[in-house]
Amino acid sequence: MFSFGALAEATEWLCSLGYYSISPKLTTLFEGSLDAATVVVLLTGTERRFRISFSSVERQAQLDLGEEILNVRASTLSKDQDKFLLRQIETRRRMHSNPEFAALFDIDSFQERPVSIDARDFIETSMKQYSDRLEK
Repeated sequence: MFSFGALAEATEWLCSLGYYSISPKLTTLFEGSLDAATVVVLLTGTERRFRISFSSVERQAQLDLGEEILNVRASTLSKDQDKFLLRQIETRRRMHSNPEFAALFDIDSFQERPVSIDARDFIETSMKQYSDRLEK
């Protein structure tokens, strides 16, 4: 997860990595601009499958409504609620919590029908494959 000041910045950064692209035809079709995107691909390798996701995300704010907690986008809060939330956010930032806007790059690997289960080896070799391939 990589922190950004705005959702559009996170989206732009993910697109700039060059692993995927969003056709300008799409934004032209809707006469708009790209504010956020989530792309998920499933790849089949020789030994395992990979689920790779790229997401620009906005952290949800939680509003305590007594018996219920409501999750809403932080940017939609009223000014007073926003000020209260901003104080909470500043406190959390000091505690190194999740950023308000972020670019999320996530890789999962799995085997459909493993011959045997050696979790440690599978995790270590998967992580090595990720890092070796991403460094290129």
